[in-house]
Amino acid sequence: MRRTVIESLPQAWEIIKEMRLSEDYESDYRVAGRQSLRQIIESRMKDRIDNYMEEIGRYDGEERRNGYFSRHLLTDLGDIELSIPRTRKISAV
Repeated sequence: MRRTVIESLPQAWEIIKEMRLSEDYESDYRVAGRQSLRQIIESRMKDRIDNYMEEIGRYDGEERRNGYFSRHLLTDLGDIELSIPRTRKISAV
């Protein structure tokens, strides 16, 4: 398995061309595969954040949930847009 960190849009386009995704990009198995993979990854991230928030709460932590941010994951199935949960320290005013 080849892993690559893409640092620019032109580099992403080159990798997409190499993968030949345009030929059958929207076939049923690719769409279902991307949706399933996104759900699995997002579920695992949510579970980790839940565990972290529970653990930090035991130690009187000053963190709370603070929404999500978007990231793209380019896979053999195509581009998967993920919603990444984030936390934030509560600041004392």
